[in-house]
Amino acid sequence: MPVDRVSIAGYAATTGEVVMIDDLYAIPDDRSYGFDHSFDEKSGYRSQSMLCFALNNYDGQAIGVVQLINRCDPVSGEVAPLGEHQADLIVPFNHVVGSAIERADMLERIEGQNEALRERNRSLWRQRRKIRDLKSEMEDAFMVSSSCLPGPRKFTMKIPVTTSCEPASTPISWARP
Repeated sequence: MPVDRVSIAGYAATTGEVVMIDDLYAIPDDRSYGFDHSFDEKSGYRSQSMLCFALNNYDGQAIGVVQLINRCDPVSGEVAPLGEHQADLIVPFNHVVGSAIERADMLERIEGQNEALRERNRSLWRQRRKIRDLKSEMEDAFMVSSSCLPGPRKFTMKIPVTTSCEPASTPISWARP
């Protein structure tokens, strides 16, 4: 759903205003927003009164919208308009709820980043094991090939291996035993 001033939720999100409507089917023509009757028509429900306000994050940016529809009068049980008193009690929670949502989103992003780091760490350990195995195989191959040389020319091979991502600072050394 686009966030614009055509819908009630979009209007509350873009302006930051609290919107209180006593009768959703009688919104004055001078308002930029209107009510979409399609849900009521499909479900048989009758939306009447609404309190709508934006959920804001720590920076005051809208990250969601709350729409409270059809306040029930506690005495008669009938649908009643939401008054200023109810709005004054409910709307201040927008920062609390908005902050909780933002915190949950942030924790989800952090968990995703942590999982990516764990996978990268597992991959690096697999690569280190492969390098260690290749080093051992190369040393074995060198020993076999040097043993095939005629005479007393046997060499040992020392390949420096580093555990960091930096290349080894000492070169491969060749020595006679």
